Amino acid sequence: MTTYPVLGLATWRRRVSRAFTLIELLTVVAIISLLIGILVPSLSAARNHAKNVRTRATLKSIGDGLEMFRGENEDEVRQTGGYPPSAWAEDETEPGQQRIFGAQWMVRYLVGKDLRGFVPRRNVPPDILAMGTEEGFHQKQWYDDPNSGYVSNIGRAGPYVQVDGLKLVQPSKLPGAPKEGMFIDDRTMAQLVAVDSFGYPILYYAANVRLAERGRVLVGGVEREVPLASFDGTNPGIYTMMDNGLFTGACKGSACTYPPWDFQGVLGGTGQDTQGYYKLAKFGEFDPPDPNQVAADVHTFPYYILNRNAYEASGKRTVLPARKESYLLITAGRDGNYGTRDDVTNFE
Repeated sequence: MTTYPVLGLATWRRRVSRAFTLIELLTVVAIISLLIGILVPSLSAARNHAKNVRTRATLKSIGDGLEMFRGENEDEVRQTGGYPPSAWAEDETEPGQQRIFGAQWMVRYLVGKDLRGFVPRRNVPPDILAMGTEEGFHQKQWYDDPNSGYVSNIGRAGPYVQVDGLKLVQPSKLPGAPKEGMFIDDRTMAQLVAVDSFGYPILYYAANVRLAERGRVLVGGVEREVPLASFDGTNPGIYTMMDNGLFTGACKGSACTYPPWDFQGVLGGTGQDTQGYYKLAKFGEFDPPDPNQVAADVHTFPYYILNRNAYEASGKRTVLPARKESYLLITAGRDGNYGTRDDVTNFE
């Protein structure tokens, strides 16, 4: 028969005292909660910093690709000094009429529509140049499968950026994308864009180099510096805000062509009510900007791209954009809002 030791009262009390009391457990839980509260923001900040670093690396890679493109194609694209144009324009590789925008043109020129390289016009034989122009999408044949027998294998340029080094998505797949039918063709929404580490489009604006080189122009019979920015190109500026209107919105005064994209659901309001909050989409009521107003209206696209060093050094008289002879790259950063302090750009 197994016998069990009989515990004395003192021994039993010692064993009971080894257990945690309710107060001790609550204290431990409180300490753990405090540590979590301290660590989680730090981890979140570290993740955001890592994403910013990756985004800057992506912009550096794109910038290198743009310079390589320019080195090979300067004679083919002259108005923008050899850099890919960014003006919102018809896509001649698609039937019908729809426009694609700066962020999409950047991908088109750097890696090609089919990601196998860009087709320079200089490589297209004259007989193929004359094909298919009746419907306004003659460039479609330039990218046709050479095995189809329809066209010969036209020489490609690039890709100028490693395709696997970019995250490419269709605009229709982006967060907050407008629904089809809101002034936007479904083929426009299918043309790829590169996105930053937070998942928002990398905007590309090419400078009007020829205009920048002129220095001064006549505006209303008065000679003044070349406008640093234009709303839609009607009154030309070195940069044009509408080049990426699909992604930033296209509002001026009471006119909204492409409504701003509310990526985070933070803008509030509907229709015209959103334009005052979406900073990069709000161009302002003056075009070109008045030097006396540009510093006060900090929400405008002209102020956002202003070369502030030159502006302050000249006593607020020189109103020119950053990188006036090349291009701008702009990403939205963590908050998904273009024009805010967490943006990552190539002109900070």
